[in-house]
Amino acid sequence: MSSESRQNATEDLAQGAQVRFRLSVRTSMRSEFRDESGALGLFELSHQFTSLGALCTALARLPGVQFDDSRSSLWSSGPARFTFKGRFYAVSTPYQDVRVAPVESGTVYPETEELLRLLGDELFPKWQSRARARFFRL
Repeated sequence: MSSESRQNATEDLAQGAQVRFRLSVRTSMRSEFRDESGALGLFELSHQFTSLGALCTALARLPGVQFDDSRSSLWSSGPARFTFKGRFYAVSTPYQDVRVAPVESGTVYPETEELLRLLGDELFPKWQSRARARFFRL
């Protein structure tokens, strides 16, 4: 995604909301979008390392995560809704990367930081091993 389209995407995140998120961290594995005070509003995980279904499966393993019962399968396409510590979140793919964000646009929950940390503990070491294996293939 080009920097111009990433900027447009950032502006679309809070369209109609009072809170505006800015891309504050961008690595090969994740992007973090924060408000002016530095609070995490939402994050995206790279499509090179995960898919919507794989991320939903990883989320379902985390303590405190409860998916909406209306989904027929964690592998189905479209946004998936879940709760974490009483807060409503959605997993979607509005562009190429997989986004985890509060259901209500422009909302900032302190639990989002913890959710990212738990996912990081679960997924990032595996992804780094996979990336190293691709790099060092003969």
